[in-house]
Amino acid sequence: MGTGPPDIDVKERELVRAVAGVGANPALPARGLPDAGPTPIRVELVRRVASAGRALRQSATLELERGIPALLVPVSMGCGALAYYAASEEPPLFLLLLWVAAPFAGATAARGIPFLRLALLFISLVASGATLAKLEVYRAGTKVIGGEISTRLTGHVVNIDHLANGRVRLLIDVVRTERPTLRYQPDRVSVSASRLPDGTRAGDLITGPVRLMPPPGPVRPGGYDYSFQSYFRGIGANGFFLGMPKPAAPSASQPFEMRFKAMLDNARNAIAARIRQSIDGPEGEIAAALIVGVRAGIPESVNESLRRTGLAHILSISGLHMALVAAIVMGAVRSGAALVPRFATLYPAKKYAAAAALFVVGAYLFISGGDVAAERSFLMLAVMLLAVLVDRRALSMRNLAVAATVVMIFTPHEIAGPSFQMSFAATAALIGGYAIWGALRARRTPPTKSGAHVPLLRRMAQAVSSMVAGSIATALVAGLATAIFGVWHFQRISPLSLFANLATSPIVSLVVMPFAVLSATAMPFGIDAPFLIVMGKGLSAMLWISDWLSARSPLDVIGLVPGAAVIWLTAALLLATLATTRLRLLGLACGMAGVLCLQTGLTPDIYISDDAGVVAVGDGQGRLLLSDPNMRSFTLDGWKRAFMAQETIAPVRQKPDAGSKRADAIGFHPTQRTIEVLLTNISPHHFLCADSLCVLEHRSGSIIAVLAASRIPRELCAVADLIVVQVPKIHRPCRNGHTTTIDAASLARRGAAAVSIAQPAGAVWPDIAVEYAIGAHYRPWHAHRAFSRTARGQLPYMRSKAKAAVSSTRPG
Repeated sequence: MGTGPPDIDVKERELVRAVAGVGANPALPARGLPDAGPTPIRVELVRRVASAGRALRQSATLELERGIPALLVPVSMGCGALAYYAASEEPPLFLLLLWVAAPFAGATAARGIPFLRLALLFISLVASGATLAKLEVYRAGTKVIGGEISTRLTGHVVNIDHLANGRVRLLIDVVRTERPTLRYQPDRVSVSASRLPDGTRAGDLITGPVRLMPPPGPVRPGGYDYSFQSYFRGIGANGFFLGMPKPAAPSASQPFEMRFKAMLDNARNAIAARIRQSIDGPEGEIAAALIVGVRAGIPESVNESLRRTGLAHILSISGLHMALVAAIVMGAVRSGAALVPRFATLYPAKKYAAAAALFVVGAYLFISGGDVAAERSFLMLAVMLLAVLVDRRALSMRNLAVAATVVMIFTPHEIAGPSFQMSFAATAALIGGYAIWGALRARRTPPTKSGAHVPLLRRMAQAVSSMVAGSIATALVAGLATAIFGVWHFQRISPLSLFANLATSPIVSLVVMPFAVLSATAMPFGIDAPFLIVMGKGLSAMLWISDWLSARSPLDVIGLVPGAAVIWLTAALLLATLATTRLRLLGLACGMAGVLCLQTGLTPDIYISDDAGVVAVGDGQGRLLLSDPNMRSFTLDGWKRAFMAQETIAPVRQKPDAGSKRADAIGFHPTQRTIEVLLTNISPHHFLCADSLCVLEHRSGSIIAVLAASRIPRELCAVADLIVVQVPKIHRPCRNGHTTTIDAASLARRGAAAVSIAQPAGAVWPDIAVEYAIGAHYRPWHAHRAFSRTARGQLPYMRSKAKAAVSSTRPG
């Protein structure tokens, strides 16, 4: 027999011989082979596998030498933080600390085994991310009210936002509550008012009657959780003033931190008001958002137009804005230094320019409010500018890793939000894409001959073509990198995003932002109006392009996306951007797995609001059938995007049978005659309602009922497959074993519900699966839900039984 191919090493030859059967016991029969000799196909297969393994080891070693472990630090910590937030119950702190210390000790002892050491460090970093997330929960310690209540509130104004609808939104630090005095008083609330007393500013003490409510939870399982974000912002209640608040006599002196924040907010609002004097309409609101981060006044129609065209990122103070500010400041300082040759010769003008840019960008971060995108941009620029000051070269991907690590240390909850994910994804994709493009260009572009003359027109054409190609590539790469996160959080994608960004990028880069910086520089001298006017013209052109493309944009809602697809596609993005060797090819495999997972998503059949007020059923034809048309627009928009519904169908009310209503302690409940009439006229195209009952025939044939009474009639139990009871306690439940019942108390405790209906072949009754938005074990940001009256099985507080009876007769 042969001894194997001569072009492979000894270990490969031994592997080939072992697999092919060379040297095996001749007394044993070969498995499925006519003889024990090696075949060329098996030898070639084993050779390729061994070669691939060797190439993989070489690539991994090269990645280690190039410093990829440092780039994986924020990734590891982020995985730990996300695992903590997704946990079904609160993990104990000592267990997390043990997971941090034990692998770290093992990594210290395994110095001679590099890959084992890295694996243990990765586990330790993952546990560190979870530990930092839990410590942030301890730091927040937000007190959240359990249910709705009216009281007289007195507190200090922290922030003032003037909304597009004319109302004012206030962030207030609570000093006291009266009539009644809340035993579990929140420290900070977000309330709105129709108007404020003249001259009200941040830091003032105001008082007035308010209606307070707990921060709302997700509108569906897996949806955006407003209570999660409110918890880490320290907001324990939302609500509105019952009338105009009044100034209150100031109490003791405020802490320095509060006075400093009030000063910043007053300065921000004063600058925004000055901008609006020079720029009218939506353009003035967008200019205020770009310069000082005040976005509340932008009309919703403008926001929707920018979302549909993929231009909403322009409203966020991010890398583009920070980089332009730094570039303009550095250019101005260096140009000024060049006018004084002696200074430019004796002193490092570049370092002075970098220091000035760092100061201005830091001030810009403070005055703009400091969201995640702005923090990331500032941190990256700060690293680069500090590198200039100490004569070091700053690598962009390492800058991004440093920025992500700092954000993870101080505010790990941001990783669960769309701003962090989309901002860092776009930046990483652009840095990685530029590195790949630079490597390909260096490999394929022949060296230019010295002394060769290039005609002027050709150089201009090359410059223009390079600029256009760069803009297209930038928009395409950033759009693809952020698309999956936009789809996951908002269930929508912008089909014309590429064209919109290409059309508006020159306007924003050459007109809007430069003149924004010039106007901010000239504002202390009172000569900012001309620059703001030019900026407003640029914004008008940008909005015209956005509106024109938005009107021609196809459907941008694509429904729910499975979480597995997001995980695989995120892994593909990380491999494609962080790796510098052939390991990038693994990103293609992850990307293909993510695309395949996109086909596995299943949209539920029914959504139920967390107050049991509205039941929504998708008919599979782009319509949403509602049990009650009166609902929050935020909830309705979320449900429509999930179902990819274009219209909503209101219920049809059946005239109640005269004298058929009977009252109990809760309210009126339907009689047998009412149930018979509704079931006789039931329709799969809309809810049919009478008295306190609404019914609908699902497209699967199942009967869905919505009942606003505490007793479920036997006639309804006999035919209904799903009954949603809008009162917290059921006095007469169904006992047949096949009817699924969901009451208001369960929804108050567990949040909004998603219901899936399946009709197995040959089965009489359908299989009904119910998923709630909140787990059975509360996390700290959901613990308040257990204390509402509804969650405890009690009716909402009413001053008289008559009002309680009237309020409970309305279905939905």
